[in-house]
Amino acid sequence: MKKILILVVLLVAIIGLGFFIKGGFGGGLVGQEVSMEDPVDIVLNFTDEWTSALNSSTTDPYKLDLDKTPILSKDLRKKLSDAKGHSDEEVDPVLCQLVIPDGVSARVVFENEMETEILILPTDTGLSKQAIFKLNHLNDGWYINDITCSLGEFAPDREFSFDNEGFLFKDQLSAVGDKWQILFEEDGEVGHTAPLIFNSESVCRDMKGEESTCSPDQFSETSKALVRGEMSESGVEVKRLEFTEEPLKQ
Repeated sequence: MKKILILVVLLVAIIGLGFFIKGGFGGGLVGQEVSMEDPVDIVLNFTDEWTSALNSSTTDPYKLDLDKTPILSKDLRKKLSDAKGHSDEEVDPVLCQLVIPDGVSARVVFENEMETEILILPTDTGLSKQAIFKLNHLNDGWYINDITCSLGEFAPDREFSFDNEGFLFKDQLSAVGDKWQILFEEDGEVGHTAPLIFNSESVCRDMKGEESTCSPDQFSETSKALVRGEMSESGVEVKRLEFTEEPLKQ
């Protein structure tokens, strides 16, 4: 009898441990489901389903229980559920649009080991609002913790280790060769320079306000720009570059 009791206690302990491991030990995270996919794929899979349901003539996201998708946080599920039946004069709580787009695109605007923020933009022209998906890392996967709406300038303000305005130039005689650099002022002292490092997630905004992936080969020397990014030993890893003035006349 004693052996049976011990086995029962051990079994209960193992089941309980598995329950906590699945969801983690954080408050409100017990039982939280996660996805092992890339955060961008997680968001696009969800928004594609939501958009298709909105554009359907026979169903909608709530009839399909998309607001109850298990990789959404408990708070986000409640938030979407509370928005059920919103009027046609209110923006959609997931896509942040009044007019439902035909499709959306995604762009990572911030990421680290524990958190990722992804900007969701409509593919239709003329729609300026945007949705910001915040994903948290849990165990070996990710879940969508929250969705917020932005007016369309950029994702929420975030401090970067480099946030300066200056002039773009190349110095063939410098140690970094023909890489683009920025000449800027810091603490009232002019003459500071830093190499700029671009990748596929670097976003550039031209003088017309149009945004695209940065193409450094199209830059002009002495253009003035605001550069935001993360400073490393090799230079500034550019997250966002906004041109603020045309090149200086020679």
